[in-house]
Amino acid sequence: MRTRQSERTTRSGTRTTRASSQSIGAKPTKITKPQPPAPSSTRARTKKKTDLSLLLEQYRKQETTDTNASSILFKQPRELFALIISHLDPQWLVCLSLTCKLALQYIGTDCWRSENVRKRTLHSRKSLLENLVYDAPKGLSYCPFCNTLHPPLKPPRLHRETKLTKICMSQWAIANYFIQVRDDAQDTGYSLLHPHIEAVFQARETESALSLLEGNYETASNPFFSYAFTSSASWIENRLVLKHTHAFRPPARETLSIPKLLSLPLRLCPHLSTLTSSPEKGLYLKGQTLNSPLLTHALVSAFPPAHRTGAPKASAFRSPTSSEAKQMEMADAGGDVTWRCRGCTTKFKVGTGEGGSLEMTAWYCFGDLLHVGRYWEWLVRREVANLGKGKRNSEYWFPAGRSIPDFAVE
Repeated sequence: MRTRQSERTTRSGTRTTRASSQSIGAKPTKITKPQPPAPSSTRARTKKKTDLSLLLEQYRKQETTDTNASSILFKQPRELFALIISHLDPQWLVCLSLTCKLALQYIGTDCWRSENVRKRTLHSRKSLLENLVYDAPKGLSYCPFCNTLHPPLKPPRLHRETKLTKICMSQWAIANYFIQVRDDAQDTGYSLLHPHIEAVFQARETESALSLLEGNYETASNPFFSYAFTSSASWIENRLVLKHTHAFRPPARETLSIPKLLSLPLRLCPHLSTLTSSPEKGLYLKGQTLNSPLLTHALVSAFPPAHRTGAPKASAFRSPTSSEAKQMEMADAGGDVTWRCRGCTTKFKVGTGEGGSLEMTAWYCFGDLLHVGRYWEWLVRREVANLGKGKRNSEYWFPAGRSIPDFAVE
């Protein structure tokens, strides 16, 4: 009994205590449940807002701490500054935005998204990139063909055609018909570009100008003969004349035959080659077109009469023109012929050397500074299926009516 009474007393006392605490006026304590953590997206937004506020504070501080803020341009009110830059073209706004961070803050980046800046056909893009090249990484130079920044061009003896140069240089800017050697042992060749010729004319007064076009290499990868190539240039009668020497030497105790020599298609210029195949079919090239027999006839005539076997038949080529027929008749009569191309400024001679070797020397005239552009177009091979006859320039077709000037050789 006592135990139950004591329990009742304790309970009643507890109630009295609660009642007394409420009667005093104290607010009852609420039991709060633990809140779940905020989602990651909410935290990211909060952090982003914090980062933006910090950036804005940094920009405000920069206006007062930047040394360029004391210049006359940035001392002007914002409205006057906006009025000034409103008269500038987008490319000049780009250049101004690159001068300092304060200018970029005032101008923004909308000028970079302008179509006139992104288009490569913009006439003022050249001056824009020439200004930007000062801030570009080292080893880059301005390319006038595609209006972009490229690594500097290597000389012809070291230049190799890449995807980038193939796109920007196109067919008009590269003469790649010389023999290229690309195997496991070496990667050599001679790729002549229009900027190479321009560089020689610009540095004409210096002694090292002509050395840019020099080069030589030799390969023995062909099982029938070894091939050597030598290039040099000189000024003859105030004209730039490029000289190439091709030497074909048979292995020891063997002779060089015509079929072995013609196993590697040779090409001296866009219009002189030993090909007997038909050209690539195109929409604008109708009928059967064959190659000229001039280069093949010149090579065959250099051999002794007893070794002129294995040459392609005359039906594999088109009929020679009157000028070509005269040169072929002179060679058959045993005369010393300086062969001439009827489509460009190319001359060449063919003869035999020591050990039964065959040597072929070619000269290419680029004229003076006024004619270098026109002569260069003649010396670049253009043979693509979608080109019309007026734009083709190959052994199968080139525009008629060219007046080829004569020039002296060494």
